[in-house]
Order: sequence, then C-alpha cells, then structure tokens
Amino acid sequence: LDLDPTFGKHRSPLVQVLHFMRAMNLTMKDDREIELVYLAQRVGIEPYSSETPSNFYRTGFEPAGLMRKASLQAPEAELLTPVNLFGFFNAMSSLVHNGLGSCDWGIGSREDDPDDEDDDRRCDEDVRDGKHRVEAVLAWSPASRAPDAIVDELGLLLTAGRLNSNTKQ
Repeated sequence: LDLDPTFGKHRSPLVQVLHFMRAMNLTMKDDREIELVYLAQRVGIEPYSSETPSNFYRTGFEPAGLMRKASLQAPEAELLTPVNLFGFFNAMSSLVHNGLGSCDWGIGSREDDPDDEDDDRRCDEDVRDGKHRVEAVLAWSPASRAPDAIVDELGLLLTAGRLNSNTKQ
C-alpha cells in the first residue's frame, strides 16, 4: 500500500475462511454439514447475522492512511481490527492443528454447552475426554515431496499463483 494504494485486494474474512477450507480439502468426519460457530467473535463476520440490511460494512468506508488520502473506499477493511485479525489467525491455526472444532479458539462446534466460551483455550485433555468435538480435518497433502514444489502448489492453491520469488524464500 505504501508504494501504490490502488494495488491489492482484501476479501471478507468469511470468504477467506471458506477458501482456505476448500483449498486444504476440508473433509468431514461423518455426514453432518459444516457448522461454523463463534465467527462473529473470532473474525468479525458471521453469515445471516448482519445488524443492518446493507450488509456487515458501512458503505463508503475509507481506511485511515494512504487509502483515505487517495479517496479510496474499502468497506471490507472496516473489519481489519487487531481483535479480528488475531481472532482470524487463532481460528486458522486451530483449524490447521486441531481440525474443525472449538478447541484453541477454533470456529467449530462444541460437544457440550456451545454458549460456554470460558474453556476455549484448553484443548489437550478436553479433546481426549470428548468435550471438544472435531467435525472435520484438513486432508490436503502435497503432490510432491520436493520443498520448492510444495511451496509452488501451496502458492497456487492459496494465492492463485501470485507468489513472487522473494515471497517464496
């Protein structure tokens, strides 16, 4: 953004979550549908829960800094708060390490009381005891064992092949 505030793209956190799940071949453990919970608390957006009929963003939102100076609007950037960013990173980390569940600030459902968020950071003994349900896992595996090929494949899946050589390092 510092070099060119008109270059780049930001997608809704919900679209990012769904894209990651699809790219990493999220595989359900049984025939249930995917149940995503705590999305509003974790990433700032949840399907069908907008408080206004005009969606989750204020129309005409201009982020501070160079984008505002260039009179550019970016409604999705309204959700780019530190709390939402850390929530997104925690949810994605939980998905990678634990599968889709509520463990470690995940966005999956719980086996017990879904309204009790006090225990979300504890994971190990709760998974073994069945308190946290793992609904799905990421089943992606690389086509090659060569590190460069793995990076290229992940770059294609997650960035549509837009990684440059410096980023791949």
